[in-house]
Amino acid sequence: MSKRRSNKAARDRKGKAKAHKSKEQRKAKQHAVMRGPIENNACTLKLKIGHPDSSLLNEFSPIEAIIDTGATNSAISKEIADKLKLPVVDTIGVRGVHGVRPAPVVIVKIVVEDKGLAVARTITATVQDQLPDNMLFGMDAMKGGVLKVDTNRGTWEWRLTGL
Repeated sequence: MSKRRSNKAARDRKGKAKAHKSKEQRKAKQHAVMRGPIENNACTLKLKIGHPDSSLLNEFSPIEAIIDTGATNSAISKEIADKLKLPVVDTIGVRGVHGVRPAPVVIVKIVVEDKGLAVARTITATVQDQLPDNMLFGMDAMKGGVLKVDTNRGTWEWRLTGL
């Protein structure tokens, strides 16, 4: 193979690599990334929640949710569930520090916004009457995303992927 041909092949490979990177960069721009500080040993996420039949953003209530990687399922306060008239679809046993007790399961739509990109999901959550915060954002709600917690810097990042 002549030197001229090998140089052309090298340029072609570089061009393909650049095209591949730009495609990944375009794809990365479509993902929402939420960031925040770790305060009082907790990662707090600002989001909007609403009735599962809601479609307009003004029908959603802004809340702060505690990201809880130890919770398999998300939980929502009884006050919020009643306010939004969330439909109860089941009752399950919830294990807590005081043992197992029954809790209603509701369907709720959550909306996470990042730089003009709004990502909506419909999830189920247990209703807790003694929940200290509005919502515990469990592992079920984090599906399709990557959570990074940096305790050295005191920050967290949740990158929603595959949306």
